[in-house]
Amino acid sequence: MFVSVLAYHMLVTIEHSLRLKGDHRRWSTIRDQLSTHQRNTVMFTDADNKIHHVRVSGMPEKDHREIYRLLGVKDPLRRTHRLVGSRL
Repeated sequence: MFVSVLAYHMLVTIEHSLRLKGDHRRWSTIRDQLSTHQRNTVMFTDADNKIHHVRVSGMPEKDHREIYRLLGVKDPLRRTHRLVGSRL
């Protein structure tokens, strides 16, 4: 239940933030437009048997960039790299 309430408040906040900046899209439209911007995790083991996770984003399209700009998302292309463990 808590996760549902939190998600609802997040979507209301996103819609409200966009409306303040003159963008009157509904949540369903925003969700559909952003659903095509994907982020993937690449996992691999190096020569020392260490397991790496690298998160990589695709290039945002025009609509993605506009929504990110209005919401103040700083770097939607940020790549993350974590060492998660070692193989036995």
